[in-house]
Amino acid sequence: MKDKYVYILMDPTKPAKLSYKNFCLLYEPFYVGKGTGNRINHHLRPYSLKLINRKNGKIKSIIKQGEDIIQHKIFESLDESTSNDLEVKIIKEIGRLDLKVGPLCNHTDGGEGTSGRKSSAKSRLNYKNSKTGEKNPLFGKQNHNSGFTNKELYKSDYKKITQKLISSHIGNKQSEETKEKMKNERSKRSKYKLWRFTDPDGNDYETIGEFKNFCNKHSLPYHVMNRIATRTRKGNDLFWNGWTAELLDSLDKKWEVKSPTGETTIVVNRLKDFCKEKGIPYQTFINTISGKRKKDNTNGWKAVFLGYYKQSNGCKIN
Repeated sequence: MKDKYVYILMDPTKPAKLSYKNFCLLYEPFYVGKGTGNRINHHLRPYSLKLINRKNGKIKSIIKQGEDIIQHKIFESLDESTSNDLEVKIIKEIGRLDLKVGPLCNHTDGGEGTSGRKSSAKSRLNYKNSKTGEKNPLFGKQNHNSGFTNKELYKSDYKKITQKLISSHIGNKQSEETKEKMKNERSKRSKYKLWRFTDPDGNDYETIGEFKNFCNKHSLPYHVMNRIATRTRKGNDLFWNGWTAELLDSLDKKWEVKSPTGETTIVVNRLKDFCKEKGIPYQTFINTISGKRKKDNTNGWKAVFLGYYKQSNGCKIN
């Protein structure tokens, strides 16, 4: 998929006429990267600028002077392999500041992974000191499951600790309130959800309970689209390659169940619990009424799927 690009961030306070093999720049570059979609803008977001490094220091310095970072895509419509190769070549051609061969704040040679990353001796020592002894975030803290401190946890006999962990949970009983909460949570999860996808051309697609299948069918990353639809994606970026999604409503499945004596019962969502209460083998019941199982082992019980609960938006009862 040729949706990758290679970009350069430049310093507007340092105009220059720089000529390279395949491109020219009018300002001094300080970072080279590659990505897709809105990647080029991620460096300016608050959560990204919280990291302490040379690139972020440069960006903050430029913003403090009242200037805007110059962002430029120098190569577009690339595949993964080509974008990796070009990023490596451009970083090598312009030169890295930490290697004292150029102005770039990149800490690696580019491409995949952290190849070529160079940490100074001072950085390595600072990191080691920040995790040693009392500065270690786990130093002297008590493990909430075992009752031992982490220091004791490693020095004590493993079998004794394991036995204490096991015995601490024996005989625990859940309160009626906890059981009710768990039941309500299961009830919420049993609801089907109505999703709407919008493609880059503005066409809408609605699907009920088939979110992951829809993503696979259209080559969309499931976890990214799920965070977009539920509005939990970092930076509030609600698009991926022009696609977006949203949750319209949670729907309930409605069944009409008929007993061997002809009595009719309407069941909303809780068909499995209903089968358990009446002594009906649930999976056999589902396979029989859906036509997957030819032999009827449901002892005369019948069911018809009526549709989605009428109080839910966007659905009808057949």
